[in-house]
Amino acid sequence: MFLKDSGLIISDAAALNVGDYENAVINYNDTGEPFMEFEPIKTKKTGALSWVCVGPEAVKAVDAYLKERQSSGEALTAKTPLFSMTDGRRVSKASFSNTFSRLSSKLGKEGRRISAHSLRKFHATILEASMPRSYVVRLQGKKVNDSMGPYELPEEIPGELMRTYIDAYDRIRVFKARGPILKRLRC
Repeated sequence: MFLKDSGLIISDAAALNVGDYENAVINYNDTGEPFMEFEPIKTKKTGALSWVCVGPEAVKAVDAYLKERQSSGEALTAKTPLFSMTDGRRVSKASFSNTFSRLSSKLGKEGRRISAHSLRKFHATILEASMPRSYVVRLQGKKVNDSMGPYELPEEIPGELMRTYIDAYDRIRVFKARGPILKRLRC
């Protein structure tokens, strides 16, 4: 859920700590659902800044995950990896990839093209239908390569990225009133 909501690559998600999550600003939509806005992070691959936002599905999943870790006796501090192995080590890029391979293999032929990167592609494709591409690029932490990049700075308008993300979030929800939508979508 976190990768789907944030659009981050797995190495950037794996680098986050519990403190990054706890220090995120919580915003609410009109129905009171929580959305989290992280401090900008410098991405590993490009060095560009990512204005990470996640919605209520990721918030609910991460909260449950952290609660489960605490109930199993793990002491969580600000420096503890947000995503970790059962022995407390930070989840590696390879571990994230292996998890997706294992899970997608259960989908038979339909799962052979699904990877962790599929969630980033889903995030970009769906959100670009509801917000300017330059906003999605900023959320995902990609370098802006076109001539307008230096002039399109939505992050400089207070609350603009988060407000636009909240408005577009229903498009990337997995669970709607009728249940999961992923069966209808090709990732």
